[in-house]
Amino acid sequence: MGDGPTIPWRLLDINFLVEDPEIGDGQALVHCLQVNYIHQLVQSRLIDSDQPLDDLHTCLRTSQLLMSHNCVC
Repeated sequence: MGDGPTIPWRLLDINFLVEDPEIGDGQALVHCLQVNYIHQLVQSRLIDSDQPLDDLHTCLRTSQLLMSHNCVC
């Protein structure tokens, strides 16, 4: 890993701070398989994209909206 122009971005870790006291009882509401899937999706976009940070933002924002929708419904 480095900061050179030819070295792709790398996502080291991702955490979702989602809570609902009525449902979760303090437990994580995002399953670890969901987190792993999103991590792999974002990492693939960071490597293959011409605008990696825009794709990172789009993927995470879309995931956040879907999680928010699932908690509300």
